[in-house]
Amino acid sequence: FKVAPVNAVGDGILSSSSVATFVRVGASASKTTASGSSLSRGIAGSIQEEQIVTFLSNDCASDKLVLILESSSQTDNLCGASASEFESAIERLIGVGKLHVSREVIESMSGHKGYSWTVTFKSRMGDVPLLNVDMTQVGNGRDASG
Repeated sequence: FKVAPVNAVGDGILSSSSVATFVRVGASASKTTASGSSLSRGIAGSIQEEQIVTFLSNDCASDKLVLILESSSQTDNLCGASASEFESAIERLIGVGKLHVSREVIESMSGHKGYSWTVTFKSRMGDVPLLNVDMTQVGNGRDASG
């Protein structure tokens, strides 16, 4: 597209149009590019991906919350983990970088109790693969959901 300045009354063009500006949209600010001599700053600041992991269980000994990232690395059991424990475990996964994690207590109508962890990726930009639950570690699954 071209940017053409118009006077406040809308009675015509004040000067010739600007140099063409090309824009390509991606998944995040690090993937969004714009070029052209009329641009002097980026389009947006950083956009940080956020994922929410919710796991309800009345028995963390048999129902383990083990997360996998890109099928190459996995966490220890995070069922009942504090926000800081959850953050440290996820940061140890390959290629994750720095995170911020918050935790909220959850209770379902059926009486299951657990937590919802909100994971914000601070240093890994772009589309981050999902943290997946290793369903083979959930145990009998009678009182767990994720």
